[in-house]
Amino acid sequence: MTEKFTIEAAEALTNDELIAEFQIGFLDMGANLRKACICLTILERRGAVFPLQKNLPTPFRFAPEIAADLLDPEAALLLAGSPDAIRAVMKLPLDQQRAVANEKPIKIAIKKDGRIISAERTIYEMSVMQMRIAFGENGIVPWEQQGEFLHKSGAPNEGAPTVRVKPKIAVDGTTHEIVVNKIHVTVDDLIPALAALGYSVKKLYKDELAPVKVK
Repeated sequence: MTEKFTIEAAEALTNDELIAEFQIGFLDMGANLRKACICLTILERRGAVFPLQKNLPTPFRFAPEIAADLLDPEAALLLAGSPDAIRAVMKLPLDQQRAVANEKPIKIAIKKDGRIISAERTIYEMSVMQMRIAFGENGIVPWEQQGEFLHKSGAPNEGAPTVRVKPKIAVDGTTHEIVVNKIHVTVDDLIPALAALGYSVKKLYKDELAPVKVK
Protein backbone atom coordinates (compact mmCIF):
# COMPACT_ATOMS: atom_id res chain seq x y z
CA MET A 1 0.00 0.00 0.00
CA THR A 2 1.37 3.42 -0.98
CA GLU A 3 2.10 5.70 1.96
CA LYS A 4 -0.23 8.70 2.07
CA PHE A 5 1.42 12.02 1.23
CA THR A 6 0.61 14.49 4.01
CA ILE A 7 1.13 18.17 4.81
CA GLU A 8 3.45 17.12 7.61
CA ALA A 9 5.59 15.04 5.23
CA ALA A 10 5.68 17.88 2.70
CA GLU A 11 6.83 20.38 5.33
CA ALA A 12 9.98 18.30 5.81
CA LEU A 13 10.96 18.55 2.11
CA THR A 14 13.16 21.18 0.48
CA ASN A 15 11.76 23.49 -2.17
CA ASP A 16 13.46 21.48 -4.93
CA GLU A 17 11.98 18.25 -3.55
CA LEU A 18 8.53 19.84 -3.38
CA ILE A 19 8.81 21.01 -6.98
CA ALA A 20 9.80 17.50 -8.06
CA GLU A 21 6.81 16.00 -6.20
CA PHE A 22 4.52 18.62 -7.71
CA GLN A 23 5.70 17.77 -11.22
CA ILE A 24 5.04 14.06 -10.60
CA GLY A 25 1.53 14.84 -9.39
CA PHE A 26 0.91 17.19 -12.31
CA LEU A 27 2.00 14.60 -14.87
CA ASP A 28 -0.37 12.10 -13.24
CA MET A 29 -3.16 14.67 -13.65
CA GLY A 30 -2.34 14.92 -17.36
CA ALA A 31 -2.48 11.16 -17.86
CA ASN A 32 -5.74 10.93 -15.93
CA LEU A 33 -7.19 13.88 -17.86
CA ARG A 34 -6.54 12.12 -21.17
CA LYS A 35 -8.27 8.98 -19.89
CA ALA A 36 -11.25 11.00 -18.65
CA CYS A 37 -11.48 12.85 -21.98
CA ILE A 38 -11.51 9.60 -23.94
CA CYS A 39 -14.33 8.27 -21.73
CA LEU A 40 -16.27 11.55 -21.97
CA THR A 41 -15.92 11.69 -25.75
CA ILE A 42 -17.33 8.18 -26.19
CA LEU A 43 -20.13 8.77 -23.67
CA GLU A 44 -21.21 11.97 -25.43
CA ARG A 45 -21.00 10.22 -28.80
CA ARG A 46 -23.43 7.64 -27.42
CA GLY A 47 -25.73 10.36 -26.10
CA ALA A 48 -25.21 9.34 -22.48
CA VAL A 49 -26.04 11.85 -19.74
CA PHE A 50 -24.52 11.79 -16.26
CA PRO A 51 -24.19 14.32 -13.39
CA LEU A 52 -20.46 15.03 -13.74
CA GLN A 53 -21.01 16.47 -17.21
CA LYS A 54 -22.25 19.69 -15.65
CA ASN A 55 -19.73 22.46 -14.87
CA LEU A 56 -16.66 20.56 -16.05
CA PRO A 57 -13.34 22.51 -15.96
CA THR A 58 -12.09 24.27 -19.11
CA PRO A 59 -9.85 21.42 -20.43
CA PHE A 60 -12.93 19.23 -20.87
CA ARG A 61 -14.24 21.68 -23.49
CA PHE A 62 -11.46 20.20 -25.62
CA ALA A 63 -12.11 16.54 -24.68
CA PRO A 64 -12.34 15.28 -28.30
CA GLU A 65 -9.01 16.93 -29.20
CA ILE A 66 -7.28 15.55 -26.09
CA ALA A 67 -8.76 12.09 -26.73
CA ALA A 68 -7.53 12.16 -30.34
CA ASP A 69 -4.01 13.28 -29.31
CA LEU A 70 -4.44 16.64 -31.01
CA LEU A 71 -4.03 18.52 -27.72
CA ASP A 72 -1.50 17.69 -25.03
CA PRO A 73 -3.30 17.19 -21.69
CA GLU A 74 -0.51 18.85 -19.70
CA ALA A 75 -0.70 21.91 -21.96
CA ALA A 76 -4.49 21.96 -21.56
CA LEU A 77 -4.13 21.97 -17.77
CA LEU A 78 -1.48 24.70 -17.73
CA LEU A 79 -3.43 26.90 -20.16
CA ALA A 80 -6.84 26.22 -18.61
CA GLY A 81 -7.26 29.90 -17.75
CA SER A 82 -7.19 30.89 -21.44
CA PRO A 83 -9.28 28.90 -23.94
CA ASP A 84 -7.88 31.18 -26.68
CA ALA A 85 -4.35 30.06 -25.81
CA ILE A 86 -5.44 26.40 -25.93
CA ARG A 87 -6.97 26.91 -29.39
CA ALA A 88 -3.80 28.65 -30.58
CA VAL A 89 -1.34 25.95 -29.44
CA MET A 90 -3.44 23.15 -30.94
CA LYS A 91 -1.85 23.98 -34.29
CA LEU A 92 1.54 22.91 -32.87
CA PRO A 93 2.96 19.38 -32.51
CA LEU A 94 2.26 17.88 -29.05
CA ASP A 95 5.82 18.27 -27.74
CA GLN A 96 5.86 21.95 -28.71
CA GLN A 97 2.44 22.50 -27.12
CA ARG A 98 3.86 21.21 -23.84
CA ALA A 99 7.03 23.30 -24.10
CA VAL A 100 5.11 26.48 -24.89
CA ALA A 101 2.70 25.88 -21.99
CA ASN A 102 5.75 25.45 -19.73
CA GLU A 103 6.83 29.03 -20.51
CA LYS A 104 9.23 28.37 -23.38
CA PRO A 105 10.29 31.81 -24.70
CA ILE A 106 8.92 32.47 -28.19
CA LYS A 107 10.43 34.93 -30.64
CA ILE A 108 7.61 37.04 -32.02
CA ALA A 109 7.35 40.05 -34.28
CA ILE A 110 6.00 43.30 -32.88
CA LYS A 111 5.48 46.73 -34.42
CA LYS A 112 7.08 49.57 -32.50
CA ASP A 113 7.36 53.15 -33.69
CA GLY A 114 6.34 51.99 -37.15
CA ARG A 115 9.14 49.38 -37.36
CA ILE A 116 8.87 45.57 -37.20
CA ILE A 117 11.24 44.16 -34.56
CA SER A 118 11.62 40.85 -32.72
CA ALA A 119 10.90 40.23 -29.05
CA GLU A 120 10.85 37.18 -26.80
CA ARG A 121 7.65 36.42 -24.90
CA THR A 122 6.10 33.45 -23.17
CA ILE A 123 2.59 32.51 -24.22
CA TYR A 124 1.33 34.08 -20.99
CA GLU A 125 2.65 37.46 -22.17
CA MET A 126 1.24 37.27 -25.71
CA SER A 127 -1.99 38.69 -27.09
CA VAL A 128 -4.45 36.39 -28.83
CA MET A 129 -3.47 37.88 -32.20
CA GLN A 130 0.23 37.28 -31.51
CA MET A 131 -0.54 33.65 -30.67
CA ARG A 132 -2.48 33.15 -33.90
CA ILE A 133 0.35 34.63 -35.96
CA ALA A 134 3.20 32.85 -34.16
CA PHE A 135 1.85 29.30 -34.08
CA GLY A 136 1.51 27.22 -37.24
CA GLU A 137 1.00 23.58 -38.20
CA ASN A 138 4.75 23.16 -38.74
CA GLY A 139 5.69 24.74 -35.41
CA ILE A 140 6.67 28.24 -34.35
CA VAL A 141 6.47 30.59 -37.33
CA PRO A 142 9.79 32.47 -37.84
CA TRP A 143 9.48 36.02 -36.54
CA GLU A 144 10.40 37.41 -39.98
CA GLN A 145 7.29 35.75 -41.48
CA GLN A 146 5.22 37.06 -38.60
CA GLY A 147 6.58 40.51 -39.38
CA GLU A 148 5.54 40.23 -43.03
CA PHE A 149 1.98 39.53 -41.89
CA LEU A 150 2.02 42.53 -39.54
CA HIS A 151 3.30 44.76 -42.34
CA LYS A 152 0.73 43.59 -44.91
CA SER A 153 -2.16 43.75 -42.46
CA GLY A 154 -1.34 47.30 -41.43
CA ALA A 155 -1.26 46.32 -37.74
CA PRO A 156 -0.96 49.22 -35.26
CA ASN A 157 2.05 49.75 -33.00
CA GLU A 158 2.12 47.49 -29.97
CA GLY A 159 0.35 49.14 -27.08
CA ALA A 160 -1.54 51.57 -29.32
CA PRO A 161 -5.08 52.19 -28.06
CA THR A 162 -7.77 50.30 -29.96
CA VAL A 163 -10.69 52.37 -31.21
CA ARG A 164 -13.89 50.37 -30.83
CA VAL A 165 -16.86 51.42 -32.89
CA LYS A 166 -20.17 50.42 -31.36
CA PRO A 167 -22.28 48.69 -34.04
CA LYS A 168 -25.77 49.95 -34.78
CA ILE A 169 -28.20 47.08 -34.15
CA ALA A 170 -31.91 47.09 -34.96
CA VAL A 171 -34.71 44.69 -35.90
CA ASP A 172 -36.58 44.91 -39.21
CA GLY A 173 -40.26 45.15 -38.31
CA THR A 174 -41.34 43.41 -41.53
CA THR A 175 -38.87 40.55 -41.89
CA HIS A 176 -37.98 40.28 -38.18
CA GLU A 177 -34.34 40.04 -39.19
CA ILE A 178 -31.59 41.55 -37.07
CA VAL A 179 -29.88 44.47 -38.81
CA VAL A 180 -26.23 45.11 -37.88
CA ASN A 181 -24.81 48.24 -39.52
CA LYS A 182 -27.37 47.94 -42.39
CA ILE A 183 -26.55 44.24 -42.91
CA HIS A 184 -29.52 41.90 -42.44
CA VAL A 185 -28.74 38.84 -40.31
CA THR A 186 -31.18 36.06 -39.45
CA VAL A 187 -31.20 34.07 -36.20
CA ASP A 188 -30.28 31.02 -38.28
CA ASP A 189 -27.14 32.88 -39.40
CA LEU A 190 -26.16 33.82 -35.86
CA ILE A 191 -26.42 30.38 -34.26
CA PRO A 192 -23.72 28.64 -36.36
CA ALA A 193 -21.54 31.75 -36.22
CA LEU A 194 -21.61 31.76 -32.42
CA ALA A 195 -21.11 28.00 -32.31
CA ALA A 196 -18.00 28.37 -34.48
CA LEU A 197 -16.60 30.76 -31.86
CA GLY A 198 -17.04 28.11 -29.18
CA TYR A 199 -20.33 29.27 -27.64
CA SER A 200 -23.14 26.93 -26.74
CA VAL A 201 -26.40 28.29 -28.14
CA LYS A 202 -29.87 27.15 -27.15
CA LYS A 203 -33.33 28.34 -28.21
CA LEU A 204 -35.43 29.32 -25.22
CA TYR A 205 -38.83 28.64 -26.80
CA LYS A 206 -40.02 25.70 -28.85
CA ASP A 207 -41.29 25.93 -32.43
CA GLU A 208 -41.09 29.72 -32.70
CA LEU A 209 -38.59 32.48 -33.36
CA ALA A 210 -36.93 33.14 -30.03
CA PRO A 211 -33.97 34.77 -28.32
CA VAL A 212 -30.92 32.60 -27.83
CA LYS A 213 -29.10 31.88 -24.64
CA VAL A 214 -25.33 31.96 -24.90
CA LYS A 215 -23.17 30.53 -22.15
